[in-house]
Amino acid sequence: MPVSLSRLFVEASEVSKDADAVLNALESLLKILVQDLKSRNSRPYVIIDPKKCKELVVFGDIHGDLQTFIRLSNASNLDEVLSKGGYVIFLGDYVDRGPYQIETLVLLSMIKKYYGEKVILLRGNHEPPEWLPPYPHDFPYRLAERFGTNKAKEIYGVSQAIFEQLPLMTLLEGQALFVHGGPPITRSAYAKTPEELLSIDGDRVSIEEILWSDPDEIESEWKPSPRGAGKLFGKKVTERVLGILNIRMIVRAHEPCNYGFKFNHDGKVLTLFSLRGYPYFNVDAAILKIRPSEDPEWCIFPKVINYIITASGQKPSYNTLRF
Repeated sequence: MPVSLSRLFVEASEVSKDADAVLNALESLLKILVQDLKSRNSRPYVIIDPKKCKELVVFGDIHGDLQTFIRLSNASNLDEVLSKGGYVIFLGDYVDRGPYQIETLVLLSMIKKYYGEKVILLRGNHEPPEWLPPYPHDFPYRLAERFGTNKAKEIYGVSQAIFEQLPLMTLLEGQALFVHGGPPITRSAYAKTPEELLSIDGDRVSIEEILWSDPDEIESEWKPSPRGAGKLFGKKVTERVLGILNIRMIVRAHEPCNYGFKFNHDGKVLTLFSLRGYPYFNVDAAILKIRPSEDPEWCIFPKVINYIITASGQKPSYNTLRF
């Protein structure tokens, strides 16, 4: 049933003031995600048939920047997209750093509750596995500041269970792969089919690469990342992944971009960054709004530029293509 996102923004703010209300919202989200995982036979990825997807909105990192999230939601008419059966993909990193981390997670749980499978919440490196914590990871401390130590531990425990249920990738068949950081780099060297590439089956190397990797204009296939986790992957990896999946673009988040987006590898990798201001002080934030069923060639550079929406309302141009 369609619901006003403006109303949900208000409700999320109210719910986030009370520990038990937050717990109820997150426990509801956990149940939905568990059912989602069962419905896709425990696969760590979601497949979208572009013929059944008239519109799709894609958000990069949010990091508790609820104000920019609201601005971008309004600019993309997300209300209308979802009410008419369109999809939205969130590429991860909902918490840490920003002032409204709790509100953001609660709001996303509400949107997912109302729109179900049309809302895809991918896992970011700040929705971490216990064995791969990011730094800084201040979400637990924000919970403790607001609700006290005991309630904070309880809420964070549910949050960790939620993180474990989140899918790692979305494949828009014939068009694009959506991930937080990068594709499964090591696996791509020997995978022959989409199933072999995407079915990572708890492979920690692949999970780390998906959550933490970044594209780089290097001649080699990859090199160690200065982040201390994941890899920097070159154009050769991108080309191989596109070939295995029979797609034209990788859309990812994970990196601050001064204008909210950037391209790598001759326009075949698009980075989206959907927050602005503290702590990166980037000029702008951006999202993607496409029509997969009507324009299957949206993912051919530079056409994709026409589908980028910025928080400032500035039209993207060629002089803002790289950070």
